[in-house]
Amino acid sequence: MLASVFHHPMDLSTVVALWLVLPLVVAVAVCYKTLRTRNVRRLPLEAAALVGYIVAGLVALGAGLYLIQEYWP
Repeated sequence: MLASVFHHPMDLSTVVALWLVLPLVVAVAVCYKTLRTRNVRRLPLEAAALVGYIVAGLVALGAGLYLIQEYWP
């Protein structure tokens, strides 16, 4: 039963599946900033900034990889 997951993986080619990355990014940012922040009052602001950095980095990385895939000779 578990082996069927590896034989028939989820199709992540739809745009809807990309929205699954956002909860993961938010969870990572909140966990990281909870351990690293010195002032708990600034936690939401710092976590939101980190979410922005991570999402922007993923978008830039995706765009770069797309350009390499499309235009590499």
